[in-house]
Amino acid sequence: MAMKKTIVAVSVLAVLGGAWVGASWYTGKLVETQLTERLADAQAQIKKHFPKADTSLTIAQYQRGVFSSQVTYAVDIVLSPSVKEQVTVNQNISHGPFPLAKFSLAPKLAYSQVALVNTESTKDLFKLSADESPLTLDVLSSYDGSSAITLAIAPMEDKSEADAVNALKFSGITFNGTAVVAKDKNTFSFTMTPFELTES
Repeated sequence: MAMKKTIVAVSVLAVLGGAWVGASWYTGKLVETQLTERLADAQAQIKKHFPKADTSLTIAQYQRGVFSSQVTYAVDIVLSPSVKEQVTVNQNISHGPFPLAKFSLAPKLAYSQVALVNTESTKDLFKLSADESPLTLDVLSSYDGSSAITLAIAPMEDKSEADAVNALKFSGITFNGTAVVAKDKNTFSFTMTPFELTES
């Protein structure tokens, strides 16, 4: 009898494990499709509201796994015929329905961690923020289109100034909120932590 119970338990775990793997794989595929669509929407909005801005948003690299994916975005900004800047952004996505990086008993679509990459265009910002990403974004997305969002700007200090009293000092700031993206309306609600900023 005990042997039969063990076999049943193992079989149930195997089925649940297989279902989780399948659901995570499918969610990863779904997220990839949505990201491509959202990127196209963002590019269209830039063209609509800033028709003279020579800016392009592209996915430079996409590595999709079963439980997580890694995405690298490139933002190319042409300032003049001879001057072009590129900002690179990394996104780590933990697939639902139970994202391993942000486990929840309630099924979620995905948990994303976004950060700037230290490149030639952003190296001065990274110097101010002690080589930490100056900007990070964490998003826990649900299947109904709602998301819990944390946007953080890192503390910064300009240590190159001779006069330390008047040098740039920023305590950092965090925005916490929710966003609901639907076909008929989009709603956003955020709260902000206190911050201190001093500069010469």
